Amino acid sequence: MKIENLREEFEKVKQRADTIAREEPRLEHLIREATEKARRHRDELQKLWSNLQWLLRMLDAYRRGHYREVPWRVILYAAAAILYFLNPMDLVPDFLTGIGFVDDATVLALVVKAIHDELERFKQWYTRQSTAARKPTD
Repeated sequence: MKIENLREEFEKVKQRADTIAREEPRLEHLIREATEKARRHRDELQKLWSNLQWLLRMLDAYRRGHYREVPWRVILYAAAAILYFLNPMDLVPDFLTGIGFVDDATVLALVVKAIHDELERFKQWYTRQSTAARKPTD
């Protein structure tokens, strides 16, 4: 797997992701499909699991209109990473046991690195929202 091939493939996926992320029903479908695939392959995705879950949470919060203080580039990269993850016939086909998710892991790692600061802001926001939701009212 050459990094240049991965970049080319990711650029193609970004174009599709730009359209999908702008349409709430399509973004919802993308999130649902990725969540289902992640659950089916949880054992193989152990090293990716946390980052994948955070990207899905951020996209869902954006989709629902709960978290909009984020640059479009971040949403685009997150959606593209998820769309790449969903493609079973990407550079390394997912059905190849033991190595099928290597390229997916690489894409996810590169995206998480590229949007690290914004993803950390989202995590802090999400934690505050979760904490506030659990506080009893007087």
